[in-house]
Parts: sequence; structure tokens; C-alpha cells
Amino acid sequence: MKILITGSRLYSATLELVRNLAENGHEVYAADTFKHSATNYSNAVKKRFIVPSPRQSELKFINSLIDIINSNEIDYYIPCIEEIIYVAKHLNKIKQKCSKVFIFTDSYDKLLNLHNKREFYKLMDQLKINYPELLDINDITEEKVFKPIYSRFGLDNQIFKDKSKLKVKFDPKKHLAQKYIDGELLCTYSVYNKGQKKISICYNGTLYLKNHPYSNVQTIQNEKVINIVDKICRYLNFTGQIGFDFIKTSTGELYIIDCNPRITSGISLVSQYNDIFSMFFEDNFKPIYKDSTAKFFGLIICLPFAGKINHKNIGKFFKVLFRYREVVFSLKDLKPYLISYLQTIYSYRYAIKNKISFKQAWLDDITFNG
Repeated sequence: MKILITGSRLYSATLELVRNLAENGHEVYAADTFKHSATNYSNAVKKRFIVPSPRQSELKFINSLIDIINSNEIDYYIPCIEEIIYVAKHLNKIKQKCSKVFIFTDSYDKLLNLHNKREFYKLMDQLKINYPELLDINDITEEKVFKPIYSRFGLDNQIFKDKSKLKVKFDPKKHLAQKYIDGELLCTYSVYNKGQKKISICYNGTLYLKNHPYSNVQTIQNEKVINIVDKICRYLNFTGQIGFDFIKTSTGELYIIDCNPRITSGISLVSQYNDIFSMFFEDNFKPIYKDSTAKFFGLIICLPFAGKINHKNIGKFFKVLFRYREVVFSLKDLKPYLISYLQTIYSYRYAIKNKISFKQAWLDDITFNG
């Protein structure tokens, strides 16, 4: 099969995706707005494309996708990161122009309601799933978290009590204030097709670096988390890749805090043992679950900027370095590792030029903010 993926810059996830697809006999095409997207240079990719920014040139982006799909006779298209919302928005147009292709996404309305935190919490109310309480911004008695309604990576989140301490003026149409819950961050990666679970795992990170909080991941067992994910996706009759973030308190209570209706780095924990094409598209797929780890130290150049490798976490650092499976660096497929340095330099330049943070620069030109 001929398969197109977009959002290839997120190589902690997409590199595993394209390698797995190619190893299982598929012809892979990759596209991104970044000229130097590491995944695009993998041996697994037959042809790479640079496309317009969906945030800056939405229709040009969609038309570019249509051209790529038709000119290369693409059978399956997998949008991987936030560009998926733009694709879903124009899904009917793409299907009309590209009648052959199967696009692995759910509807625009469904994705938008999961991406918008306020709408997402309304859904959690319906399903009676715990999330941190939404608080009055004027309350000064409780510690709160300031969050944009549309955000990713926890960017622009701020812990505060008094709104006078906020770095950004609070706008109730764009932001919310939520009770701060202390605990362990748990993440999930799942694939569903019309509400049927294909695979679902829970994972966390062992070592958190300032600019790369997901520099490593490991599977963990938490049946309660998986059951909550299943409850949501079955209710929505969801199709696609999806991730949720939870806080687990010291007493074991779970609070759902976010939804990412797209690929996450958790795919690196299932790609070792599963045929991803079958996992996405075949009804008779049977998942293989094994404890696994992954690290993304292809960006070792960033460690000086990542701050705080010290006596408190040096043990964890070496454990991750020597025991976790490396995703980016591979002697059989070396170009993505080398290009990752160029991608990093480009991201820093983009951040400086646009006066935003390095993490914002990674997704800025494909973000969807309503």
C-alpha cells in the first residue's frame, strides 16, 4: 500500500511509524512544513514533500495535500499531529478530490471538542470522569493552574494563587483556571476504529529534561486509566490515534487533565511488537502487549540546554541512556539522527525570529487555536 503521513517533524513518534510501515512492505511518503524534518530523511520514506503551513495558509495546505495524494496514488493518509484538525475540517473536500484514499481521522467537530479544554471538561462531566475543579480566577485561597483553552505541551500553563501574578491577562474566552493537583503525570496512547479498541497503553517518563520532557518513556500498568480511556472512546465512537494525560495523586486518585487527539510518543512502545498498518486498519488485528521503553536522545545536542542533570537525577540519566531502547539513532537508518540537528537549529532560529519559546517553535505553524 502507498501511505502518506504528515507531521513528520515529531520524529519521537513518526520515525517509528514510517519504519514499521516500510518493514511491513508498504511504500511510505512523508510531508511537513519544515524543510528539515528528521523523519522525512529516513530510509523508510520513498519520497518527501514540503507543504504550506496550515495555520498561515490553510487552503494552500489542503490543496497541496490533494496534489500529493492524487499524483502519487496514495491509498492511506495518516495525519499525525495538530494538522489533523485542519485535515478533518476539510475532510469532505479532500474526499471529493481524492476518492480512492482512506484518511485516518475522526470528524472535525469531534476533534475540536477534544482539543478545546473547556468543551473536553464538559464531556467529562457527562461521563462522570474526575478532572481538576475549575475555579474562579478571583479566588486567592487556592493554588490554581492557568491554562489556555487551546494549548499543547503544557505551554503557557502557570501555577498561581493571585491573578495579579499572571504573566498573561486572563480572558475567560481563551483561558481557564483549574485547581492545582499534585501528583504523578501518566500518559496514554491508544488507537480506536469506530469505538473499537485496537490497542491502548499507559506510560510515563523517567527523566524529565527542561526542553524535552518526553525524552524517554516506559510502559506502566494502570487498568483504571485504560478503562477511562475506553469509556471515552467508546462513547464517542472514536476513530484514530489518541492520547490522554492524567494526574495520579499519592493516594491513588486519578484526574484527567488533557486530551491529544493525535499520535503521541507512546507509539514507540507498541511499534516494536505490532504491525502498525494492521493495528490501524485491519479488523482482525490482535494487539501484543509487552513492557517496553524508549528514549529519544538523537537530540543529545540539546542536553546542555536542557538544564539540570545533577546528583539527584544522574542515576536516572544513565539508566535511561544505557538501558532504554534508542528510537532516533540507528546505524541502519542514520540520516534522521543527523538531520535532527538541523531540525533543532531551525527550531531555535524560528523561536528567536518569532519571539516564542523553543517548544512553541516545534508546532507553531501547524497549531490550531479555534
